[in-house]
Amino acid sequence: MDDEDAKILIKSLIQDIPNIVLERILKASSKNPLYIIQFTEYLLDLNLAHIVNRETVGIRNIDNFSNHLYIPLGIEKLYEERKDNLSILAKGNILQDILYILAFIEKPISIYILKEILNIRKSDINLLLFRKFIKFVNYDEKKIWFFHESLFLYFKQHLRNNLNILEHTLYTIYRNRIIFNELSSF
Repeated sequence: MDDEDAKILIKSLIQDIPNIVLERILKASSKNPLYIIQFTEYLLDLNLAHIVNRETVGIRNIDNFSNHLYIPLGIEKLYEERKDNLSILAKGNILQDILYILAFIEKPISIYILKEILNIRKSDINLLLFRKFIKFVNYDEKKIWFFHESLFLYFKQHLRNNLNILEHTLYTIYRNRIIFNELSSF
């Protein structure tokens, strides 16, 4: 995608976007449409933007927003920021655990199994659905997976590079042998 097409996409997604933010997203996204959408979702995560309609968001306070550069420098940093923003929520660590378990198993998993492993509620899953971390891939069986493949790759790489997170994820999965038996049937 060339600069002009990327700018048109960004402007169509984010109403009244300040030029400095437009340029920052253009550069940080490498003009990749998927990454442009991820940056838009990040603004929603931070409550800096609001949904105008199904295809457009608007900046909540343009003057305040223009005074700060909230855009991470690249897609990996963006994913890190989105992951870290989960941790400030009431059940943020459990929400992160869901994502790491999905990355470890490398396949869609039933929310019923996750409920057994993590003692989560429907509202926890709904929050990850709303923030576009996950999606249903088989609604009848209530199986979830990462919303974007690049999110899966980020969390998978994070597991590989961080022994503490890998150990925590393994402990979370394997502490209940009944669940382990169900997972082994994948």
